[in-house]
Amino acid sequence: MFMLSADDASFSCTPQGQARIDFKDPVFVRADTVFYDPASNEVSALVDGIQFKIGQLPRSLTSTFKTHSSVILTAPHPQGFELVLSARISTIH
Repeated sequence: MFMLSADDASFSCTPQGQARIDFKDPVFVRADTVFYDPASNEVSALVDGIQFKIGQLPRSLTSTFKTHSSVILTAPHPQGFELVLSARISTIH
């Protein structure tokens, strides 16, 4: 199965404990849903009906993704400001 991927995405946690994914390309910030597979720690997302791979979640952040229902998505906007949106997290069982 062919899947697009988001290059250079990074995972982190805000000081308030919220899951966060930083992208280089602002198109990925428009994700409707972020999928988390706890069996493999793989993270992917859905943008305009197209699924793309984000990457492997570091083990240090697995509990954050398991306990929160949404994730903050950020990327630099071409006009110089930071684009910040959020998406729901859907855990794959």
